Amino acid sequence: MLAAEQYSVLTRGAAFRVLWRLVEQSPLIGTGFGNYYYQAQNFPILRWYVPFVSHNNYQDILLQTGLI
Repeated sequence: MLAAEQYSVLTRGAAFRVLWRLVEQSPLIGTGFGNYYYQAQNFPILRWYVPFVSHNNYQDILLQTGLI
């Protein structure tokens, strides 16, 4: 696997784990449209506290709207 592909897999996996923690906090109603970007910086991704996006449409929808 190329170094760029390994980095992509590493960061996407780390983002998924961090954002899943946000889903666990508000599973029914979600975070609201566009709000998780700011809430994600409260959890470290690869030891950095930075805002980021998931790059995953399904996770975006679940995070923003919840299960309802």
